[in-house]
This record gives sequence, C-alpha cells and structure tokens, in this order.
Amino acid sequence: MGLFDKLFGKQQEKTYSIDEAATELQKQLDEIQNKNKTQTEAAAARVRQELNQLGQLVKEFASKPTPEFAKRSENVKERFCTIAIRQLNNIPEEPGELLNTAGNLLNTLGGLTQRQILHINIFFKDDFSPIGRKMKELEQLLKMDESGKDHRHAVQLYQKIKSLEVREDVPVEPLERFIAEMSERLESAKGETIDEPKNEHLARIRKSLEELRQEINSFLPVQKLLKKYAYAKHLKDPMIEEYIDSPSSALIMDEHLKIIDYVEEASKMFSELNQSKLDAILRGRLLLNEKRKELEKVMKKELDESANYEEEKRAYDKLVSEKRNKLAMLEQEIKETQKQLEEAREEKKELEEELTKTRVEFCMLGGKLLNGSVG
Repeated sequence: MGLFDKLFGKQQEKTYSIDEAATELQKQLDEIQNKNKTQTEAAAARVRQELNQLGQLVKEFASKPTPEFAKRSENVKERFCTIAIRQLNNIPEEPGELLNTAGNLLNTLGGLTQRQILHINIFFKDDFSPIGRKMKELEQLLKMDESGKDHRHAVQLYQKIKSLEVREDVPVEPLERFIAEMSERLESAKGETIDEPKNEHLARIRKSLEELRQEINSFLPVQKLLKKYAYAKHLKDPMIEEYIDSPSSALIMDEHLKIIDYVEEASKMFSELNQSKLDAILRGRLLLNEKRKELEKVMKKELDESANYEEEKRAYDKLVSEKRNKLAMLEQEIKETQKQLEEAREEKKELEEELTKTRVEFCMLGGKLLNGSVG
C-alpha cells in the first residue's frame, strides 16, 4: 500500500463477534442511561408499575377454569402462566437493567413460541385478552423512552438470542428414541404367543358319555309306557317324571332301581313294550346297576375335566386380555408421544427461524451502532 493509500485510504472496518458487540453496546447504553438518569428512573418506575399489573392479570388468567372445548390445550395455558409468573417475579431492580429486560420479556413471556401464543389466543381468547392489551400498552410505553432507544433494542435482541438458544434445545431426539423403543416393545408384544388350551380329551369323554346315555336310553325305551301309567294312576312321582324326560339322567338318581318295579307294574296295565324288551328290563337289575355306576364314573370324569378346561380357559382368556390391554397401552403411548414429537419439531423449527431472524437483526443494528461488522 502506498503512502497516499495509507494517509487517505479507507480505514479497515472493525469486526465484532455477537458477544463482543453485545458487551460494547451494553457499555454504551450504560453511559447513555447514566447521562439521563432521571429520565431512565422515571421510565423504569412507569414500566415496573405496568409489569406488576401484568403479573396480576396472569395470575387471574391462571385461576380461571378451562372451558370444556379447550381441555386439550390446558397444558399450554398452565405452562404459559407458570413461566410468565416466574419471569415477572424476577425483574431487576436497577432502572437501566429493568428497561433492558422489559422489552425482551414481552417477546419471551411464558416461554411460548408465536404459534403457541396464537393457540392461546384462539382457545382462551376472552380470558387472555386483558393480558394481550397490557402487553401492547407496555410495548408502547417502552417506545416512548427515546433515551438510548436503538442501543436498548440491540441489547434486548441479544437477550432474546440467548433466551432462544436455551429454548432451542427442544427434546426432539429423546422423543424419537422413546418412540423407537416403544415401537420395538409393541412388535415384541405382538409376537408373544399364548397357547389356547386344547379340549380333545374333554371331547372324547363327552363323546363316551353321550354314547353311554344313548345305550341306556335304548335299553330303557319306557317314556310312553310310563306316561300312560302315570296318567292312569294320577301319579306325580318326580322319579317317574325324570324317567319320562331322560332315562339315563333318571338312572343316576335311581339308587334302588325303582324303574324295574315301575315297568313291571305298568306293563300289567299297558302293552307298550314287547315281551323280549320287557324281560330284558325286568332281568336287567345287574346290568342297570353296572351302567349306573359306569355313568356316574364317566360323568365325574367329565365334570373334573370340564372344570380343568374351564380353569385353563379362564387363565388363557386373562392372558389374552392382558396382552390386548398391553398392546392398546403401548399403541396409545406411541400415539401420544408422536403428537408430542410433531409439536416439538414444529416448536424447534419456529425457534430456529426466530433465532436466525433475531441474529440477523442484531448484526445489522449492532453493525450500524458500532460502525463495524458484527457476525
């Protein structure tokens, strides 16, 4: 570079990082506010009063019941109120710091994104409107304080950048991992096999029982004979009625084989049975007694086996129900987490866009105020 360039050439523009620029701008703002101390204190007093009123409005909003149609958005409201009250309780005492913090607070109140603020305005429009009006009044009040306005705005932009950087860490990846784990558990649970109890043995016993009943009923075709006999004698004997209904069932109850006496007596009055069948019944005491015992034995086996099968079936049904409930629970948990993930991704995207926009604005304003380059 020649002597002329050294004497008259353009001075190289100073470059600042974002943090360096913020430090220098804060220093300059402090100097401006110290020169205008009385004006700064008066402005801070007015802003503090408005912030106190804003805090009271947030508390009133928090205490109001949630309308039925907005129940699904209740957690957004609760989050807003909790964070907003904490922010408003931590306003700095020093007038200059208060004014610097107040502007950024309006942009970050409740820790919600612009979409979530819009969400609250839709579902809690009437209850939230006093808060919205107060925030606009505060915004206008801050604009009226011209002392170091651009420097204060730059400092507020920097505060907003730092706040967004903290909030930018939205738990997207943990939610994605959780969904992957739940999906793996769901597939594993779907693959769990539950063996249904088999009833082949019970079916064989029941078949044997039915065959035995048919054999007894064939040996004792006495229904018509006993009907005529009971009618003619005007009898209301439960045993006779049971034999008329089902000989095999009646035989179980007929410990003393009264059926033989009934048949013998009835055959003297009516000839429903041919002689060979009549003789077989009258001489069949031993056979009927054996069939009776055999029937009792098979019936007991059927009862025991049926009880075992029912117990196994209940256990099986319980396991199937538990599996169904487990699958439903996992599916619901995945569905709810996927909804959270979608919201988290949307929130992360909004925060990243807002952060980029705020950094650009800060760099442009900071560069202008410092007569340099910020980036």
